[in-house]
Amino acid sequence: MAALGKAAKEVYGALSNIYRSRLEPAIKALPQEKMQAAQAEGFFKKFPGGVGADELNYSGVQGMIDAGQPVTKTGLLEQYNANPLQINDVVKTDTVRSADNRAGLVSERDEIFSMFDNGSINRSERDGMLMDAENRWSDPGMENGPTKFSDYTLPGGEDYRELLMTLPPSYSNMNKLDDALAKESKILDALEAQGVKETDPRWVTAEKRYAEAERSQKAGAAKMQSQQDYTSGHYDEPNILAHARYNTRNIDGDKTLFIEEIQSDWHQAGRDQGYSGDEIKWAKDENMDFWTPEKGGVKIERIASNGKYQVKSPGGIREIYNTLEDAKESSAKTLRNIGAISSVPDAPYKATDKWQSLAFRRTVKEAVDQGHDRIAWTKGKTQIDRYEETLRRNVDEVTYEPVGDGTYNVAAEKGGSVVHDVDGVTLDEIQDLYGKDIAGKIEKDTGGFGERPLRPDLKVLTGDDLSIGGEGMKSFYDKMMVNTANTFGKKYGAKVEVKNVETDKVGEIFQDASSRKWFVDTGDNLMNTERMFDTKEAAQAAISKGQEVWSMKITPEMKKAMAGGVALSGAGVAVMPEFPDYFTAPQEGQKQ
Repeated sequence: MAALGKAAKEVYGALSNIYRSRLEPAIKALPQEKMQAAQAEGFFKKFPGGVGADELNYSGVQGMIDAGQPVTKTGLLEQYNANPLQINDVVKTDTVRSADNRAGLVSERDEIFSMFDNGSINRSERDGMLMDAENRWSDPGMENGPTKFSDYTLPGGEDYRELLMTLPPSYSNMNKLDDALAKESKILDALEAQGVKETDPRWVTAEKRYAEAERSQKAGAAKMQSQQDYTSGHYDEPNILAHARYNTRNIDGDKTLFIEEIQSDWHQAGRDQGYSGDEIKWAKDENMDFWTPEKGGVKIERIASNGKYQVKSPGGIREIYNTLEDAKESSAKTLRNIGAISSVPDAPYKATDKWQSLAFRRTVKEAVDQGHDRIAWTKGKTQIDRYEETLRRNVDEVTYEPVGDGTYNVAAEKGGSVVHDVDGVTLDEIQDLYGKDIAGKIEKDTGGFGERPLRPDLKVLTGDDLSIGGEGMKSFYDKMMVNTANTFGKKYGAKVEVKNVETDKVGEIFQDASSRKWFVDTGDNLMNTERMFDTKEAAQAAISKGQEVWSMKITPEMKKAMAGGVALSGAGVAVMPEFPDYFTAPQEGQKQ
């Protein structure tokens, strides 16, 4: 690769350290070229820091190990390069990009295209570098923005941002795989032109590399066909693994990155609906050779005359397959298409504490890169209050009536006007609309009878009945986040503590020119001596309204460690809290 200009090289090198693979260096560190699969797996487990299961599974390396056949360092590395776990950041801000930033981007783009034109980099390298340059020079800027949910923050704070951690689109690796196959093909062509025999070690090696590249290319093509991209209701960008909303505040004199929210819409949907990649449970008839899934109306029948398998789908469609595995794969696509099973694509970091830990460490990295000395986040009660405020802003009454088959007719009103009305919905669907607490109250039938002469049987939830318990929020922000931060910080001499963050002011301060004293102006008696202070800081404290938050000091050791990037690893299993919709557009109710 031709050398980048000095400035471009510095920023490109810095960007490459945002996320750090443990799998790639582990493969390169394998002690021998060929080994048993179990040996490689054991080595990865003992590798310093460990290699996360998410990276192993996503890349397909775990699949090679699970096959049980001997593996090679070259083959494992080829598989990793064909499908690495790659996370791309999209940062939304409301700050207009400066002219200098714009000029810097144009200059670097020109250099990258020049490198591509002279053959120094291939197409996939060019596209990756262009994306990286765009992300870097858009900080600050609105190239990825503007932000969407700046209203859902505590009062105060500056430089509000929304960080979207995205996986590449399903087709993103195909250019790389195509280029790799073409490269190996050219090598074989060159050897053939030189008259190299097929028994020659050079030919044997080149042919083996071509076969590995071809296998990766075919596997990538198959994955692209089966893989779906995920889009949430909050952002237009696809495949957002998790997002964080944050701003900058002052806590104890420290420049603080303050997290307003960490959330994963993708894994929320996967937790609620399951994932399209989850194993389908098939039941086999004891007397006949046919298989049926738990739901969906699909049937697989073995044809006795030829041993093939016939898939019978809803609508009378019939297809023949040579193997049961192929028949089941086709059936899974049909079940997804008809909505019988989840269409939420599979994704790494399923467990809540896995994606939450990754997102938290990424915000610490952001804090370090932006020169912050502290990180903080809301308590669970703040999140609950936001949800409840959103609910009450949109709804002051929820009515319901059981239909008799486990479903309900439900409506919501605001100021006497119906704002939402659905019939025949299940408790799960009610939970999606109004949250777990409201669904639970409807299930327990805690509503009272309203004053509707025409509908005396209609039950009503209003007033305190609309309050939200929010145990999931408390668990997420007050327990899981605290545990994650303490586990992370312990290595660097830091721990979580409760701090107070300024959220509002109840007056203004001014200094008397003659006495040099500071006074508080709350709109009544300006010269009340009870509101006189010797220092500006004391006067400011007197008018400040604050809120308790969780916080952790960023130590020098932590700053040094984060300079190396965020490791793509994680562990643990946890339950995800509820994030109801409240049927608002664009789903602001979930943004709490």
